[in-house]
Amino acid sequence: MLALPTSLAASVIAGLLGLSLLGSADPLSESSSAADPKMATIEVTVWRSVLDPALLYLSTRPDGGSWVTQDRALDMSRLSASGRFHQSSAVRVEVPLANGVTAAVKVTVWRSVSDPALLYLSTRPDGGSWVTQDRALDMSHLSASGRFHQSSAVRVEVPLAEPSRARTDITFLFADGISSSARSEIRREMANIVTAFAERFGAYASELTVSVGDRDPGRARPGFMATTASFWDAAHEYFHVIQYELAGGRSRGPHWLVEGSATYAEEAYEGDLDFRRAIAPAGASYVASIRETESANQVRLNYHLGFLAADWLVGQAGERALLQYYRLLPSHDGWEEAFAAAFGLTIDEFYERFEVYRTGVAPPLPHLTDDAVKPVAVFVGNVPDHVRSEIQAAMEGVHTFLIERFGAPATEYSAYIGADWESVAVHARRLSLNRWWDHRIRRHSLPLPWDASCSRGATGWVIHATDCGQPFGYRVYINSHMRVLLEGKEQRDLPPLWMEAGGGAYIALAYAATTGPELEDELSRHRAVVERSSVPLAQLATTDGWEEATDDERLALSIVAVNWLLGRAGEAALFDYLRLLPEGTLGLPSLVVTSASAFEQAFGLAVDEFYEQFDVYRSTLTAE
Repeated sequence: MLALPTSLAASVIAGLLGLSLLGSADPLSESSSAADPKMATIEVTVWRSVLDPALLYLSTRPDGGSWVTQDRALDMSRLSASGRFHQSSAVRVEVPLANGVTAAVKVTVWRSVSDPALLYLSTRPDGGSWVTQDRALDMSHLSASGRFHQSSAVRVEVPLAEPSRARTDITFLFADGISSSARSEIRREMANIVTAFAERFGAYASELTVSVGDRDPGRARPGFMATTASFWDAAHEYFHVIQYELAGGRSRGPHWLVEGSATYAEEAYEGDLDFRRAIAPAGASYVASIRETESANQVRLNYHLGFLAADWLVGQAGERALLQYYRLLPSHDGWEEAFAAAFGLTIDEFYERFEVYRTGVAPPLPHLTDDAVKPVAVFVGNVPDHVRSEIQAAMEGVHTFLIERFGAPATEYSAYIGADWESVAVHARRLSLNRWWDHRIRRHSLPLPWDASCSRGATGWVIHATDCGQPFGYRVYINSHMRVLLEGKEQRDLPPLWMEAGGGAYIALAYAATTGPELEDELSRHRAVVERSSVPLAQLATTDGWEEATDDERLALSIVAVNWLLGRAGEAALFDYLRLLPEGTLGLPSLVVTSASAFEQAFGLAVDEFYEQFDVYRSTLTAE
């Protein structure tokens, strides 16, 4: 195939396809390159599925190298302005060449609407212009397996960029107690990070002060970063320092891009991008939309969905675009204009296309997609109508009971209910890979089922296969409700485990008493266990003490203690306490509200006073 001259190709494609190409110059080109730059050759070929001709794939290889095929079919949903062609997203392909150099080229495929057998190819190397083949691709070659038709290879000349050379002056501030050997290792690691980012992302900080402390939370500002002696977040914080310097004091734009790109860079440096791609969808599923910047959990929005967004943008414009965006901020009127210049699409185009992409890899939990504040059940597969009705009624019944009896605030979570495990396995795989800290803690106090091929659950979601024969009822809904309310609370100042466990268990007894055994009869049974036990209630405040007691002792002590408190302050005090707990602050301690002050405000006595009075109460119990 013969490539048209660049200027002719541009006019041909505009007239033929009715849609301008995705840009006339690479936004990462900071200046004109030296005359007669070194060039490399990349070959590109298109594959079309025989069984489903709508599925198209790309393969590339460096001259003399091996073919590499993209693992996803091209997104051909975009329609040209004339309506005559579908166009794929521009795929950026980075191909390793000799001596560690990487050549990059963007590729887009055009498919005729009137005759889908006609495919055209456009390519653009980094620093170059779009070139469109003047003939439809010859797709007559059949693969050896008989499953694909393959086009002839298209050869693309790619200029090789010179790697950036880092020239960063670094000053270290070490806290006392950090050994000389640890200091030497930190210096070496910081130098490696600076060099790696300069070569991979094309930028470095001109000056840098690194503060290394024992417990210093990671943070960054222009020319400065703080971290701990473990140095685990150094790459992330250094990327922020570069962002600040390139932005030149301008607003850095949305936080999801600030943190998402730094997370991408951190994982790229550590070699863990595939791992992050695997676990990020679980956290990202808790965010309704990338546009949601106020009500969303900021950690999940910025570090999980933000990472997926940064990863997607790299696929469109390459890794260096992540910092090119910040480099362009000072010369543009707003971050939106810098975004379009760096990534080759407007922010609105990004929102639209990324939301389509994330629906496939990290769809939002169903309860986030409506305006109602209540649990949502999603039935998958052939779940009988009477089972659907029973589950829906139970979820709504527990929700209403919590609000009317205990004054609980309305809340929401999602339940995926499948006819069998295969029906819901895709949701289980996505959500199970990254359970949050509150699940690790509350597996003791507010447990949710976790059975292979039957049920799974964590804060915000539960999954159940109705054919597994195991119950899935009101305790799951009660614990799910309470977990959601506790999710955003400060993890370094948690309620006692017995308080959480006893609250959920007491509510379960009260709910069961509406149709079954009397609440007082059940409480009497637990008081008998408490009378025979020698375990102090305070021991059950922490995980270590909790695990030293028996199951019966833990449950009975927790229920009886909560019942005593609610008898003093009223049942509504339980959710008043949860509401008053300190909000999460990303590890920074609250100076105003603590779990102890919330306890005293809700129940009318200090925690230590309660333990003393509860011990007196225990001494009055008589085994039944």
